[in-house]
Amino acid sequence: LALHHAKRAGSLQLRRFSPSMRAEAIDRRHLDLELRRAFRDGEFELHSQPQIDLASGVVSGAEALLRWRHPERGLLMPVAFIDALARSAIAPAVGNWILQQACRDAAGWPVLHGRRLKVGVNLFPAQFNDDALVEKVDAALRASGLPADQLEIELTETIALRDDGVAEKTLLQLRSRGIRVSYDDFGTGHASLSMLHRLPVDRVKIDRSFVRDVVASRGDKAIVRSITLIAKNFDMEVIAEGVESRDQVLLLREFGCHEVQGFLYSMALAPRLFERWLSDHVPQAA
Repeated sequence: LALHHAKRAGSLQLRRFSPSMRAEAIDRRHLDLELRRAFRDGEFELHSQPQIDLASGVVSGAEALLRWRHPERGLLMPVAFIDALARSAIAPAVGNWILQQACRDAAGWPVLHGRRLKVGVNLFPAQFNDDALVEKVDAALRASGLPADQLEIELTETIALRDDGVAEKTLLQLRSRGIRVSYDDFGTGHASLSMLHRLPVDRVKIDRSFVRDVVASRGDKAIVRSITLIAKNFDMEVIAEGVESRDQVLLLREFGCHEVQGFLYSMALAPRLFERWLSDHVPQAA
């Protein structure tokens, strides 16, 4: 256990064993067993958070977000389990289920203002170890009837940092089908900028940590303005998450951000609630 902690901390590290390490390992194992049971018993749910086009003020799509309906603890947000799930052996199977369910949900969404709504799906890093990933994406689209250009795959830095060429090859194959690719949590990792010129990406997502204080913080304001400028130079679109105020919307629009999502418009909603939101609450121009 001490060796494991030392390796996680980086090279040339020293860690001494303490009882808390054993407790942490036991908790981690227990959580993994719970996640396996949750997947087997159908406790995972897929909710959708609307994404808003800043030019028109209308909904343009949604991000599919995983939730866990725990039998004892109630509805759990990803922060409570997503890291453990990403490390679990069931991650590829859960990821494939998310992909299939997101496509089925989006295929049933109405056409609003003459445009079809797209759905963004996050992939687990482990899914890129599957040689059949592209075929599974094709199968999900085919089974649901969702057009390829309505699907957007969101990748994280963990995926982007792979230097074996797998991520780049897979993303190129997906884009050749008309599927869009976005870079999630842009600006939070050390490799974000260096990856843009190498990976086939259509747009970047500004992390909520920069959006939260963008109005009051000079530093966050500079970061957001820089990200939008970089994306423009790469001919990429920009979406910002975690938007909660009109002042943030006005500033993001001024900087050239194309789309936003956040509690100002809606939290992530279960399928029936999201469909009701679409029919009852089409956002107006900000």
